[in-house]
Amino acid sequence: MGSKKIKIYAGAGSMATSAGLSPGENFARVLAGGSGCAPTDKGFPLGLIDREAFPAPPGTKGCTFLERMLIRTIGEVIRQSEVSLADKRCLVIISSTKGNIEYLTGEDREPDGRIYLWSLAEKVGGYFAAANMPLVISNACISGLSAVITASRLIRWGDYDHIIVAGGDTVTDFVISGFASFKSLSTAICRPYDASRDGLTLGEGCGALLLTRDKALAGEFAVEIAGGAVSNDANHISGPSRTGEGLWYAIRDAIWQSGLPTEQIDFINGHGTATVYNDEMESRALALAGLENTPLNSLKPLFGHTLGAAGIVELIMCIEQMRRGVILGTPGFTSCGTPVGLNVTAENRKQEIDACLKTASGFGGCNAAVVLARAGMAPGPTAKGKVPATVTSRIDIEYTGSDFGGYIREQYKLLGESNMKFYKMDDLCKLGYIGAARLLKNRDIAAKYSPDEVGIILYGNSSSIDSDRSHVLSVGQSPEGAASPSVFVYTLANLVAGEICIRHRLQGENTCFVFRGGDDGFTENYGRRIVENGYLKAVVCGYCELAGGKGSVRLQLIEPKTQIYGETDARAQGAPYRSAEP
Repeated sequence: MGSKKIKIYAGAGSMATSAGLSPGENFARVLAGGSGCAPTDKGFPLGLIDREAFPAPPGTKGCTFLERMLIRTIGEVIRQSEVSLADKRCLVIISSTKGNIEYLTGEDREPDGRIYLWSLAEKVGGYFAAANMPLVISNACISGLSAVITASRLIRWGDYDHIIVAGGDTVTDFVISGFASFKSLSTAICRPYDASRDGLTLGEGCGALLLTRDKALAGEFAVEIAGGAVSNDANHISGPSRTGEGLWYAIRDAIWQSGLPTEQIDFINGHGTATVYNDEMESRALALAGLENTPLNSLKPLFGHTLGAAGIVELIMCIEQMRRGVILGTPGFTSCGTPVGLNVTAENRKQEIDACLKTASGFGGCNAAVVLARAGMAPGPTAKGKVPATVTSRIDIEYTGSDFGGYIREQYKLLGESNMKFYKMDDLCKLGYIGAARLLKNRDIAAKYSPDEVGIILYGNSSSIDSDRSHVLSVGQSPEGAASPSVFVYTLANLVAGEICIRHRLQGENTCFVFRGGDDGFTENYGRRIVENGYLKAVVCGYCELAGGKGSVRLQLIEPKTQIYGETDARAQGAPYRSAEP
């Protein structure tokens, strides 16, 4: 990459949540000690947006509510910044966990096309006559931060000048029934990190943020995306790590990329869902990073957990706090109840903020961290030259038979493994598991690399459609309308990556893209550049798709052509080995 460091700036931002339809409205709500979450007839509060009062953009008749939210927030960013999606140097990245999932019914032989995440890209791209079809990332609750990190890289690598990251999800019966099956919903507005916390509060929302290399678009108080990293616990598909090690890897790498010493992080906006084990895990991760005494808040009591929108709307609120010089309080917090004591802000606090850390975690063991810094403050790491990378292994499996269950059991027996958890997976994960096992057979990656040096980048077309349908059917057939947690947990596009990470102890980056058809080589090229630029030493990347019993998995292992990491590199000195520009 040479010695020149390309800076990525945060430009205009727009958001809509139950607490307000702009960053200013949301900020004012929490300053006043309010919340957009309210009791419902379901027995627990939710953060719902008034659909009747929502200002629908012109020309969106026939669009779903989520599509209207995305178009409105993206349109507001375009209005404020005057960037144009007709420009080939401008892109949109959309993050969402379930998109328009409310249009899926268990009885549909041919599902409504609106349920596919790529349909959001087509709707948004078509509305704005975009020169580039929007990219879609679905990475559980870290989707928004994954989109920000991906966008920063694509700008830094010279692919684009401006990228609008836009995240959105709505509260649906599909999602409510799933989280209720885990008994993770609180009967009161959630209380992150508090001793009395007993569960999360769901919310819906949408946010859009401009990332740009043009400092003039960043405003008077310019904020940089100074670092960002993704990691995996490689521990459990639905439960947070008890050690916090996975999230710590993401925090460690994001801060190292920024070039800032840990003590210069002024405050942290945590994931803070208020479930017992999430907040416990976060406390341990922050302690590993030496940040347990840094001021910390969670804004989920303000508008709920907005899933695929969370990383973006909360990052926008972080930028607002930096620009206004206020660390917002955590509504409802009274006393810390995590194993490691944390410096949780209960009340709004006036403080100059030069740098902050934003974290997120999600199902599949995924974690993400982003460092924001006042422009010019973060030096970044010392850049080194590129590492030549190549594909060292490939596999290609196509299944078009009529008995997938019998086929996949036979393929598993051929592996000669004894892992009873395999039989509990959904079929998509089983197919990906078999493909990765074949790809990595005799590659001995555990001997060559540490777990956090190997990641996985996947794409698919229909996400978790078969498990989505099974979840809808399980709820519909239950006399009480109860969902099965063992089914619901697999209704996310990134769970196949999570299962592969657990099996092969991969704790590096894991990101999942969604395309309507082929990806024109994007995923393999993205994985190759991650290795070439020093973010990881090896990447499993490719395609994994299963729908209606027909499946395909095509994977590649990308590794350095030569081993150039000697004993004098950063890792040998106790720092993360990532040596590229952030």
